[in-house]
Amino acid sequence: MTIFREDWFDPTRPKKEKTAAQREREHQEKVKEAVRYAKRIETLELCCKWFVPIVSTIAAVAVFVSVIATSGTQVSEGIPRAAVIVLEGFKGTVFDELLANNKLPNIQYLAAQGVRAECSSLSDSSCARTQSGQLLGSQYLWTSGPGLASILSGVNADKHQVANDTFTGYSSYSVTSATYPSMLAWAKSSGLSTQVIGASHLITSLATKGGSCSLLGVADFECGTDASGRCLQSSTCNTDIRVTTLPNNDFQGTEENTYYADIAKAFDTTTFDSDLVVLHLNKLARLAEDASYPNCYYSSDSVDYTAVAYVLDSVVGQLVQTITNRVTDQRENWLIILTSDHGGLGKSSGTNTDDDEVIPFVLATLTTSGNLVLNSLQLPTTQMDVAPTVMSWFGVNMTTAVDGKVQSICSTGLNPTDC
Repeated sequence: MTIFREDWFDPTRPKKEKTAAQREREHQEKVKEAVRYAKRIETLELCCKWFVPIVSTIAAVAVFVSVIATSGTQVSEGIPRAAVIVLEGFKGTVFDELLANNKLPNIQYLAAQGVRAECSSLSDSSCARTQSGQLLGSQYLWTSGPGLASILSGVNADKHQVANDTFTGYSSYSVTSATYPSMLAWAKSSGLSTQVIGASHLITSLATKGGSCSLLGVADFECGTDASGRCLQSSTCNTDIRVTTLPNNDFQGTEENTYYADIAKAFDTTTFDSDLVVLHLNKLARLAEDASYPNCYYSSDSVDYTAVAYVLDSVVGQLVQTITNRVTDQRENWLIILTSDHGGLGKSSGTNTDDDEVIPFVLATLTTSGNLVLNSLQLPTTQMDVAPTVMSWFGVNMTTAVDGKVQSICSTGLNPTDC
């Protein structure tokens, strides 16, 4: 770059005659300088055209973020994910008693991060409840299939028509799911990926004896009445990944190790890419209603029932820890809902008013900016609230098509904010 000195422009300085060669060199130098100057102007114009607007935009965004940050509202960009944990046959009042007696430390930790439905007695209005069961008619039972169908679809049993745990009852959903699709189907149609880790009543499973696919799952009937044929499939019309856990009643006291392995495999950091995960554990209900285990029944007085609940609590703890790690390492924002399909009385469920209806309901968020401030649960709280709440986290509104409502959250999981 040519440096212009002041003394070059002194008008009093005597001029010297220049040779033709000198004048030519000066001319060429001026031409080169003019070219360099033109290029600088061109570069400056290009900079102004692109860089200035970009800088202005960044500045505007910075101001906006600053305003949001100082307003007390959390802003956390990340990938929205959701996990629904269904502990089959967990009675709401027993759940509360075990929490109060520190028998469920991992679930207690999860509840402390969010909100839960307290259930001190069967008449407690804050208890979460199942689908309406027998209140809809004698053909409707408070059992697993109807409860799971309501958790998945967000509607009452008189709409999804799964009235009991029979093939006929489950096959009804192959028809009604066209009108009341499951949150798995909602997620898939919204471009989200789904994963189910579960056993019979939710997904079709192998029978302990004979190895046949005779233990039906209501979610499979959304894909048609030939549900038994999906027993060994790794994916279906509503699940991208399908993992079947232990068969019913195969209880040897070491199931938690198998569950741990299932979770570790499902959440492998090199392959995991599921937006919605449903974890279904059915040991509690299966043993409570199995005559071979007379000391396991729906009560906190049952040492066996409490022991199984404690095992399942440890599985929940592993899942929560795995998710916590992903929040930090993968920058994901998780919504976690824990509930049940039904309660029970003694060694049965199905027709026991109140005892079969009360269930746990825990909702928490684990995000890159910490646990969100949530609204209190709206009453009545039901298992039908699970699906619309989950889909709302993903920015999908399904409330106009369901009986349930969005609980506690005030934003999507893409940019979660405090209530």
